Amino acid sequence: MSSDHVPQRSLDFAASGMHAAFRETAVETGAVRLNVAVGPDCGPLLICIHGVGRSWRDFLQLLPGLAPWWTLVCPDLRGHGKSGRVPQRYLVHDYLDDIGSLLAHAGRPAVLLGHSLGALLSLAAAARWPHLVRAVVAEDPPSREFLSHIFDTAYAPVFQAMQRLAGTTLPTAAVAQELGEVVVSRGIEGTPVRLADTRDGASLRFSARCLRDVDRDVYVPVLARRWMERLDFLEMLEKIACPVLLLRGEEKHGGMLPRPDAQAILGRLAEGTLVEFPGTGHQIHWLDCANMLRVTLHFLESV
Repeated sequence: MSSDHVPQRSLDFAASGMHAAFRETAVETGAVRLNVAVGPDCGPLLICIHGVGRSWRDFLQLLPGLAPWWTLVCPDLRGHGKSGRVPQRYLVHDYLDDIGSLLAHAGRPAVLLGHSLGALLSLAAAARWPHLVRAVVAEDPPSREFLSHIFDTAYAPVFQAMQRLAGTTLPTAAVAQELGEVVVSRGIEGTPVRLADTRDGASLRFSARCLRDVDRDVYVPVLARRWMERLDFLEMLEKIACPVLLLRGEEKHGGMLPRPDAQAILGRLAEGTLVEFPGTGHQIHWLDCANMLRVTLHFLESV
C-alpha cells in the first residue's frame, strides 16, 4: 500500500475451534503472499514483527507469556520463512506495505511489537495508519545513524556472511559452523574474536536454520546502506499519536540504538517511554526474556 489509507477488510484470524497451538495461514497483500502464524483468541490483537534474517519463530520464547492475554499474529516478512519473495524490493518502505495489508485484513486496531527491522516497521505503521495501531513496543530499532555506519560495526561481516549463506541447501550444522567462524572484532594484541565467541551454539543453529529460508536479496539494501530510503524517519515519528515503549540494548553488547539516538526518538514522540537493558545486546527477547516480558506486560496493561 502506497497511501496512508488502509481499506477495511475482515479476516477472522481467531478462527473457531482453535486451541493453544499456533496455526499458520496465508495472507495476500497484493504484492506477496505472507505466511502468518496465529494464536488462540485470547483478547486484543497483538502483531509481532521479527527482524531481518529471522522468521516468526524468533519470538517463541516470548509468546507463551503473551498468549494468555492477547490474540497473537506473527507474520514471516517478505523474503523470509514461508512468505513469498519479491526481488529487489526489500527496503523498509517495501516491508511497510505488507504490514499495512496485514492491518487491513485484521479488521480491528492492533498493538504492534517489533524487533529490529520489525521495530522500524511498527513505528512507521503507527505513523501511517494511526487509526489502526493502538500502541507500539519497539525493541532496539536500528537508528539511521547506526545503519549509515554499519561497516564500522561488528554487524557488517555478519550480514555479509548471512547474505552469502541465505537460501543455502547446506545442513544447518554446516551453516552454523560457518557463521561461527566469522570474525567480528579483534581482541587483545589483534586476536580475532569470532561470532562463536559471542553467541552460544544453540543461538547459532537457530540463526542458521532461519537463513535457509531467507532470500539473499534481503541483505542487499542493508549492506548498500539504502535500507531507509523513501522513509523520513524523524519526521515520521512526529506523526505517531499512540503510546510507544522503546526498548534499548547496550551498544557494547551489540545494541543497535545508541543512547543519543534513543533520546532523539523520544523527543519526537507524543507519548514515549524508554526502558534500557544494561548488559544486554540487540536480541533482548532472547537474552533477557523475563525482564522484557515483565516490562512489556506492564506497558500493555496501561494502553
